[in-house]
Amino acid sequence: MTTPRNSEVSPWQQTIDLKFIQQIPVYGKVRAELYANVLNFWNLIDHNWGLQEEVPFSYKRAVAGATFNPAGNGGLGSWAYTFNSSTLNTVPTR
Repeated sequence: MTTPRNSEVSPWQQTIDLKFIQQIPVYGKVRAELYANVLNFWNLIDHNWGLQEEVPFSYKRAVAGATFNPAGNGGLGSWAYTFNSSTLNTVPTR
């Protein structure tokens, strides 16, 4: 059994992140800043809100890889990129 391409979608996700900032004078024009971040505020109000539901994608393919050579490029370092063509025509495994 196969599933047609793009036949599944994830629902819309609504999350709200809040940030509170307060500046406090320390000395002259020097000020300190206190802040608090509240991530996923909806989930604090109701545990069913702000959930991130998505269609699972259990296959990950390494299409390209990179290695760094610190001695390359006259000691400045260089990156070498490789393309893995075997991932294009095969069924990925977990």
